[in-house]
Amino acid sequence: MTEYDILTQVPEVTEGISLSLSILTNIRVTKPTAANNQIFEEIGHALRESLTIEDVKAHPIVRAYRDFYWRVLKIDPTKTRPSSEALARRVLAGNPLPKISNIVDAYNAASLVTYVSLGAYNLDMTPFPLTLRVAGEGERFEAIGAKTPVIFEGNELVLCNAEGAILNQYPHRDAQFSRVTSQTTANALIACGVPGVTMENLNDAIEKSVDYINRVQTDPCEVVFRREFSF
Repeated sequence: MTEYDILTQVPEVTEGISLSLSILTNIRVTKPTAANNQIFEEIGHALRESLTIEDVKAHPIVRAYRDFYWRVLKIDPTKTRPSSEALARRVLAGNPLPKISNIVDAYNAASLVTYVSLGAYNLDMTPFPLTLRVAGEGERFEAIGAKTPVIFEGNELVLCNAEGAILNQYPHRDAQFSRVTSQTTANALIACGVPGVTMENLNDAIEKSVDYINRVQTDPCEVVFRREFSF
């Protein structure tokens, strides 16, 4: 079996970071389904019954990502929020969640319910081993949904494939080139941890993702590889 590995070049920066990786096959990407809508409705109802917008930022997992944004990414999390927090705030404000595809919506649902940052990468575009490193000054990154490329200052933490292409500005946003598309049949699903987020939290997010995927496609996906990483 192929060895799927994740390495680090900067242990002094990545200390306390953990990741949970699963390789999923038999992925069937379609338009969002009725099952996606049902999942979003279930999660939204539970959130609105138990939380307010002010409660979200105090959640310990959200707090951990916010602290990492401030301390490591030098990003103000009150202006650029961690993805899971942004999704929860949308629901609590009564705004609709983005609908992209059955599979991407399933991952978003898992992130929303667990507060964990998840990245999903087309396996064909993701040769291993992956590496966590610091971006080079002037290095370009084309993020999903961005109108223009990001030009890094040279202190950002990035996750790259074996060819050096940036998959993720860790754990903030993912690359356009490796996104899940209608042609994707296998992917690397990564739960991105930071200090204060446990491996149990990460594995829970992965398991929720698989569960939701199997609710939104007619035949189940197959998890062919799982591994945990701690730095």
